Amino acid sequence: MTRVPGVRFFLGREPLPVAELTGGEAAQYAALPPHGPRRRAWLTGRHALRRALVWTGRPADTSRVTFPHDAVSLSYSGAIAVVAATDGAVAGIGVDVETGPPPDIETARVFLRDGELRMLRRLPPPRQPGALLRWWTVKEALFKADPDNHLGGLRRYVLGTPPGGGGVARRAAGRCGAGLSYRSFALRRGYLSVALALDPTRSVPPMANRDFSELAAKLAPLISRPAATISPDLTMNDLALDSMTAVEMVVDLQEDYDILLSRADLESCATLGDLAELIWSRLPGAAGNEPVRG
Repeated sequence: MTRVPGVRFFLGREPLPVAELTGGEAAQYAALPPHGPRRRAWLTGRHALRRALVWTGRPADTSRVTFPHDAVSLSYSGAIAVVAATDGAVAGIGVDVETGPPPDIETARVFLRDGELRMLRRLPPPRQPGALLRWWTVKEALFKADPDNHLGGLRRYVLGTPPGGGGVARRAAGRCGAGLSYRSFALRRGYLSVALALDPTRSVPPMANRDFSELAAKLAPLISRPAATISPDLTMNDLALDSMTAVEMVVDLQEDYDILLSRADLESCATLGDLAELIWSRLPGAAGNEPVRG
């Protein structure tokens, strides 16, 4: 279950009927190539985008929307479209979803900086393709969220650690602009990442990042690993939990955080970053979180 405070996701699976297009939308649709999958994908994205605009209190006419935008962002992958929307005061929002194969490792230099390439190469080889795909979605989301993205490409955004469940990013050059924050979720196939360019006039930014080390310290004795080796991108499969350990983890985390947590919740998490997001979403004061809805 994908939840981010102050952000709601809208999933598009079916195209918007052509008969329901506004005049502006109809003109944009007519300008698309008449053959191939692009028209259906565009209509599917507009279907989700309309619902997102209504949720934010804006007019539903999607032809009036230009990107980057301060309230909505749109991404496609295969036959689906995902829109991320925020009702917070931010400078921009970006979303990217990728459900296909990861990029070729040889292309990493196109969007990773030298320090990030070194971090990638330090990962075990079997984990590098998945990490690279997640990195791509995070960089795409950051680019889409940045109102100043015309000043550079994906390599302009720098992550201090390999992307996990969430964190912050900085710009390598150019104007400082708004601060950048992101969340990333492992899907059954692929990843979904959302980023916000934070409005510097807001004293409490949306998606404020909790310290993952707090959860790592609690998990260390449960899974018999040093806390320093427990990271957000560690998968549940990597842990190889037996049934008794999984039950103990659920019980202990419920007591530590005073939340309701089930074995099914644990099984729904692909990574420890996902588990952290689930826990944070159930803490007192985490109101406004919304699940992905079809």
